Amino acid sequence: MDLLNPPTNYIGTALFLSYILVALVLTARALLHLHTLHFESLVHDTSPASAARFATLATAAFVIFATLSYNMVSFLAISYTSFCEARGLDLLPADLPDVFGQVGHWMLSSTLFADFARDLVVGGTAPSRAWAQTALVWSLGVSVFVGTEGKRRWTRGGWAGGKGAVVVALAQVLPVSFALVLWLMGDVDDSSSSTDHQTPSGIQEGKPDGKKPGEDAEDAVEVSPAVPAAAVAYLAALPFLAQAARESMMKLIGVVFLLRACLAVPYLASKPAPKGSTTSSTRDLTYGVIAAGGLVQLGLVWSKAVTNSSDWVEIVEGIWENPAVGAVAMDAVFGAFSAVVFVLVD
Repeated sequence: MDLLNPPTNYIGTALFLSYILVALVLTARALLHLHTLHFESLVHDTSPASAARFATLATAAFVIFATLSYNMVSFLAISYTSFCEARGLDLLPADLPDVFGQVGHWMLSSTLFADFARDLVVGGTAPSRAWAQTALVWSLGVSVFVGTEGKRRWTRGGWAGGKGAVVVALAQVLPVSFALVLWLMGDVDDSSSSTDHQTPSGIQEGKPDGKKPGEDAEDAVEVSPAVPAAAVAYLAALPFLAQAARESMMKLIGVVFLLRACLAVPYLASKPAPKGSTTSSTRDLTYGVIAAGGLVQLGLVWSKAVTNSSDWVEIVEGIWENPAVGAVAMDAVFGAFSAVVFVLVD
């Protein structure tokens, strides 16, 4: 029995459903933690600036999750409708047991996991592929930020003590911007408190309680050389994703899990450094690798997108050409917007 291909695609179906289930569980855990953090523990200490940031980011998180859910439901609806039309079946059989049986037959007779990847990196126009590639590079940058910050703020902040692992894990199963916004929501009060005692010139004022300089030194993080190595491996593997999607399910699964493993390395291969020490320059090297490698790849795909498009409207329309691209591209757009808001909202 072939467990990777229709009509007995048990492995592909299990992977797809597992992604959804794990994403829901991790989202629930992260939201429960944020509820405890902001509405129980810190309700009396939240400053107006923190409240404004938190409300804005909460709205962004809702929009990102709603957009992602809409695109995923659209992807499933298109697949199920095509399955029924090809076989002359009713979308909803009269009897409930028949509904479950037909849905189960559809899942085993489809390649949802592979179809989503193909729609993302193979199908569509040049603009849609450019948007997808941009989202994939964005995923790497966000993963490095959240992973290294999670270890830098190991002893303070909303995600201290390893709680940030939930957000890092969530970024493994969903487009990363939703996880990024949840991270920023948990970091709101800590971020605001770090600026409460600054002068307009950005220089920290002396403490009235007589603390000595250096007592409030910044936390630091030690970043392993494995992190920039993982960034290089991720960027090098991206071009092979489309080829793997065209060739076989097994190759596609292998490349996808390689990319996901690379995204987890920044968190797993970093550790808190002694308070007041200098953050490892390896992190800056990693950002340099992402900037250089990402710009090269994005320059190539966007040059093709511009060349093959009649006007800018066609380029913008590439975002929602199909649900797979829409899910990751809109996630990246709203994620970048949320990061800017986090910095600008006072």
